Amino acid sequence: MAEIPAGSHYVAMGSSFAAGPGIPVRAPGSPRRAGRSAGNYAHLVARGLGLDLHDVTYSGATTDDILRPSAAGVTAQLDAVTPATRLVTLTAGGND
Repeated sequence: MAEIPAGSHYVAMGSSFAAGPGIPVRAPGSPRRAGRSAGNYAHLVARGLGLDLHDVTYSGATTDDILRPSAAGVTAQLDAVTPATRLVTLTAGGND
């Protein structure tokens, strides 16, 4: 695997397993309903590797929410991936 340079774009997708509800503290600017923690594994990886994180994890998300907008109007998580993205993590399926 090629090394990912510091500052590279990283997208984290998934459900509560990835979002980390209950792990202190809530990720700044994240929707409360997402249950997204600044201590979830995506944030730890981003800090450790010096990556630019776009965390779109959302508690309650299903695999459909990865591909399509949710019934609640949250955009498809896959939409966060751009040609500049160098790392993607996906943790979903527990709610299916």
